[in-house]
Order: sequence, then structure tokens, then C-alpha cells
Amino acid sequence: MFLLTNTVSIVISSGAGPSLLRRYKPATIRLWDGSAALLADLNAMQGALADSRAELAGLYARVGKANELLHMLLDAMAAWSGSGSSCPPTDGSGSPPAS
Repeated sequence: MFLLTNTVSIVISSGAGPSLLRRYKPATIRLWDGSAALLADLNAMQGALADSRAELAGLYARVGKANELLHMLLDAMAAWSGSGSSCPPTDGSGSPPAS
């Protein structure tokens, strides 16, 4: 039993397993046959990739701006907590006074 399970494991992990179990030959797809449909698909994919890169650049800019604002907020909170006040100063409306 031990020998049988090890032999099966070796055959499967060596890559010979699928070829022993496969009874058909998969169809070959030729990508470089000069097909107009493949060329059109490639051009559409390149356009979508360019659009995605532009969108990604915009997202990076937005994340950078959000990061700057977060650092400003954290710095303000650190300055406020370092002053020893129990609550932030407000102008009566619930929001901090404009500087």
C-alpha cells in the first residue's frame, strides 16, 4: 500500500500524470497567423490598458493628497494634545475657529 501511494504521488507530481489520463490532444491556437480579429482585440486591449494606467495615475494623485491631509490632521491633533487642553477651542458653532 505504501509503495502504491508513493508511486502514484511520484507520477502525479512529475507531470506524467495528466498525460497518462488525457485521451485527447488539445487544439492548438495560433496567435500569430495574421488574423484581423486578433489584431483588433490586441489594439482594444492596449487602449484599455492605457485607460487603466491613466486612471491609476489619478488614483495615486488622490491617495497622495489624502495622505497629505491626514498628516496635517495628525500634526494638528498632536499639537492640540501637547497643549494640555481638555477639548479643542471652538467659536461656539462646534467647529474650530478659522485662523
